[in-house]
Parts: sequence; C-alpha cells; structure tokens
Amino acid sequence: MPGGAAWACVQVHDGVVMAVHTGTAALSEGSVGQAQASDLQEVRVRVAAQYAASSGRTALAAEAGAGLRRARSKDEQAVLALAERNAAEMARTAALRRSHDPQASARAANELAGVLGMVNAPIRVECWDISHLQGRSPRAGVAVHVDGVARREQFRAYKVPERHGGDDYASMRWLAGRRGPSLDADLVLVDGGPGQVQAVTDVLHDELGLAVAVAGIAKRMEELYLPGQDDPVILSRSSPALWLVQAVRDDAHNTAISAHRKDRDKKLTRDPLLDVPGVGPKLAAAIRRAGVDPSTASEAELASIPGVGTHTAERIVAAMSAPG
Repeated sequence: MPGGAAWACVQVHDGVVMAVHTGTAALSEGSVGQAQASDLQEVRVRVAAQYAASSGRTALAAEAGAGLRRARSKDEQAVLALAERNAAEMARTAALRRSHDPQASARAANELAGVLGMVNAPIRVECWDISHLQGRSPRAGVAVHVDGVARREQFRAYKVPERHGGDDYASMRWLAGRRGPSLDADLVLVDGGPGQVQAVTDVLHDELGLAVAVAGIAKRMEELYLPGQDDPVILSRSSPALWLVQAVRDDAHNTAISAHRKDRDKKLTRDPLLDVPGVGPKLAAAIRRAGVDPSTASEAELASIPGVGTHTAERIVAAMSAPG
C-alpha cells in the first residue's frame, strides 16, 4: 500500500456503488449501507462510498479523517488504476446479476457445463460454505440458485457439531451427509479446493450413490477444482460462468458467516452459568447477587449460596475450569 495507507477506490456504475481497495473487493453491491464498520478500513470505504454516491464520481480515500483527494504519486495512481479496473468489473458482474436475463443465465450455465464436463447445463445450483473462528461456533451455509436467480427462501444455515469445528473436510462430510439424502441439485459447489471436493464426493458419490456434479471454488485465484483433478480450471475474469459461480458462492458465504456471527455474539452475551446443568436464570441471578465470581469461587463458597447446594457447586466449578 502506498505510504502504508489503506486506499479505497469507489466507483458508481448505473446507480450502484462499487467499493474496491488495493485491487481487491472490499464491499460488494448493496452492502455499503449495511457494512459493519468494525475496522478503519471499512470506515474509509464507507466514507468514500458516500462521497461517490452523492457526487457520481470516482473517489480515492486516504487515512481516516484525512478526507478524500486524488492520486498524487505514481504509486497511488497505479493503485487507483488497478482498483478502477476491478470496480468496473464488479459493476459489470452486478449488472448481470441484476438483469436476471434468461438468455444470459443460459449462456453462463452452458459455459459452466462445458468447463465441468456436464452433459446438461445446470439449472439448480447449490453452494456450501463453512464458517468458524478457530474451530468455534462452526456453521454451514447453503445457497440455492435456479436459472441464475437466488432462491433465498431455500437458503439454509446449519449448526455443525463442535467436534468438526477445526476440520473443514470433516465439516463438509457432515454437511454432505445432512443434505445428501434430500438433495435436488444439478451441481453442488463447495467453497474450497481439492480436499473439500474430495470430502463431499466421498459422501455424495461413494456413500449415497448420487450422480450430482461437484466442483470447488477457491478464493485465492477464484479457480475451479474438479473431483480427482489436482490442477484447477482457471476461468477468465470476464467469464459469465465465473460470475454465476461467484454469485452463488458469495450467497453461501454470507449465509454461513451470518449464522456464525449470530451464534458467536449470542455466546458472548450469554451467562456461562446457564450452560451448567441444574442452573437456570433464577439461580444464576442469585449467584451474581451474592457477589461471588463463579469463575474463581471454590465449591464451598458456591455451596453456601441459598439454592446452590454441594452437587451444583461441583458442576459449576468443573464447568468454569474446563478448557475453552
């Protein structure tokens, strides 16, 4: 990044705000207004987006609080040029997604079928993604597109068993076992590479005997991985087939990460005492009112609180001292 700053290029195309920073998508179509401004980078992008939306111009945002200005140095101009190219590409992709042109969707599906070696173009496409934080609160997201159109009422989020939280392959195998028996898709895309693809085909093809096509899309280069092939398929950035894949992948990712964040936030605000067998809201409140810290209290201290008792005190101490 030039001078250590986090630059953001924002472009408006057909009324759609496109935000791009250092050549990589920062916020996608429609997400600027709802972005969680959890770090300064997103704050910069949102400020630039508001400016661009009101002025209809492309803006370059510098450090937070420094306002907006045009590129000055050659390095800054190079970053801006790269970001502008990517913003224009995002705009073209968004235009395709918004149009829902049946002919465009058919062309994209036919191209994708040729790439994947499918006899017929996929009509119903599912994408699966896994989201977790260091193995905790794992969630699976499933997005469904039919004829290139998102069927949001069919999107699903699943709570993955905690034992699979740090293992994406095991999580994918679990999800395949969950979705497989009722699966009604022409193509299943998985967010990942050869390992994730193999995990899913092991279940869908080998265990369940399904003939559904499976492919993986990896984020690093947006390459496609096919079962049994180590070398990826690289599609042109202007390929309608890639846009189709990216659209359903992004929906699956958003579904998974939204479910993960919801669960994570719930756990952060939930009283850990409520996870101890035999402790309900009233008893937890009584323990808190007694001024005892359950994370450091001894069994004797807890047992002295009316309503707790020896056995419950033992369970509380065991739960509070458990790792993780």
